[in-house]
Formats: sequence, C-alpha cells, structure tokens
Amino acid sequence: MVHETGDPEVIIVEFDYEGRIATTGHGFRVPNIQMLRVRDGLIVETRDYHDHRGLARAFAARA
Repeated sequence: MVHETGDPEVIIVEFDYEGRIATTGHGFRVPNIQMLRVRDGLIVETRDYHDHRGLARAFAARA
C-alpha cells in the first residue's frame, strides 16, 4: 500500500517481508514500512521500519 504525504518528495510504503526458513521449511510474514524521498525521479533517501520482534521470532526460534 502506498501513502502520499503533504511533502511532494515523500512517499510512505507498507509491505511485508515474506519468506521460508530453508532449514525448517517454516514460512513467515513480517510487516514493514518504508519512507522514500524522491527528487528529480531518483530515490535520494530511504528509511525502513520493521517489526523487529517478528523478525526475531521468525529466525531465532526456527533457524
């Protein structure tokens, strides 16, 4: 999902990391948000925000 902001250079994107642990076959999905600043058609800045506990659960308990 893409969200526009009041700043014409800034876009907010919601997405999921989805994968499977190779050693166990366990699947997982972890939500994320990314902020992108676009200037003259180029990405000049990004910031990613993850569900760190979700990533830890997906990898630590099942790796």
